[in-house]
Amino acid sequence: IAGLVAFTALKLTRLIRDSNVKLQTLQLKRGGAVTRRGWIFVAGALALLLFTAHSGAVQLRIWRAHSILEHIAIGDDVWRPGYSWWAAATPAQREQVDKAIRHITWADRWGLAATPSSLQDLVWLELARDDAGAAEESILRLVEINPTAHSYRGLAGVMRKTQRYDDAESAYLQALA
Repeated sequence: IAGLVAFTALKLTRLIRDSNVKLQTLQLKRGGAVTRRGWIFVAGALALLLFTAHSGAVQLRIWRAHSILEHIAIGDDVWRPGYSWWAAATPAQREQVDKAIRHITWADRWGLAATPSSLQDLVWLELARDDAGAAEESILRLVEINPTAHSYRGLAGVMRKTQRYDDAESAYLQALA
């Protein structure tokens, strides 16, 4: 994909700079004038470059959120009923959690589709922030797009966190199935 994008960008640059440009047997520009095929190529090239930039921006936001999550000390205790990581967190840690959540929600809003890894990170961050309702919404979205044993175990963990043990048992049974 990188090769295709680089080739397209170079050909587009040549189309702007040179007076004659060909793409295989297609004449894109002749004598300084862009041909009809050239304009079609320009439209396609701009769409590809715009899509690539968009995807890069979304992936950068997800990467930033994941990096923040890795650097703050959120342990497995966030899954334990009655435990509040947020209450024990420093103001700097709380700010980092909020920042990571903003990155993921931005990527979710502007991306084409949510990714399982970003939803998993979001569940951890929401549990750390003591927002079990938001964590449940996120884990249900994860189960919907990625119905694996791991997703159902996460759902069971959120149910257990909110002390809904019968629902947690059902999710664990789904995970086993």
